[in-house]
Amino acid sequence: MVTTSRADFGLLRELMHVIDSDRALELQVIVSGMHLARQFGQTWRDIEAEGIRIDRKIPMRTIGLSSAGNATSIGQGLKGFADAFAELKPQVVVLLGDRFELLWEFPGGKKKPGETSREALARELIEELGVEAKIGREVHRVQHKYAEMSEPIELIFFAASVDAGAVKNLVFEQIQWREPGTLGELEFLPADQPLVEQLANGEVDLNPNLNHTHPPIALTKRN
Repeated sequence: MVTTSRADFGLLRELMHVIDSDRALELQVIVSGMHLARQFGQTWRDIEAEGIRIDRKIPMRTIGLSSAGNATSIGQGLKGFADAFAELKPQVVVLLGDRFELLWEFPGGKKKPGETSREALARELIEELGVEAKIGREVHRVQHKYAEMSEPIELIFFAASVDAGAVKNLVFEQIQWREPGTLGELEFLPADQPLVEQLANGEVDLNPNLNHTHPPIALTKRN
């Protein structure tokens, strides 16, 4: 199994334990990407803390600094994975793929079974930004179908308040705080575009009870 960040490890953790406990199967784990980066807390330690053995660590430079840097990182990763697969000889490889557009988006993620949307957002902000948030009212809801998906997804956006000084970048390539009127300067994921336009045009009033001492909107780019 391949894991490159806390985000995908959170989804793969249970499957890793199931495979590891099955005597008919052998779990092999390769870690790379943000797991090995000091600026993201070297989260490979979280994997070992779960009692999971790491078979290979494949360093890669941080993605997103430049086109040349991206190409160098990808080349380094390809060689590392080719060598690891040649040595480990896995019969099945499990990994979670994600987009590489490096487009901007609002922080958040998917609900887990039994969670409300607000509970899911609060958990995601702790996992992604290391900060507890006060979740306010719903400000937007949209359904969007990406070409690679068979069904549309529903996105629900909430106003939220956090201590900006406590925010940590645990999983993202970049974080920026932005005033609503400047959002048009950035390129967003398609599903976020309707809300971005409304915010930029002043059509959405963020909760006035959430007092801000910093630009009111946090944006992220994923690796």
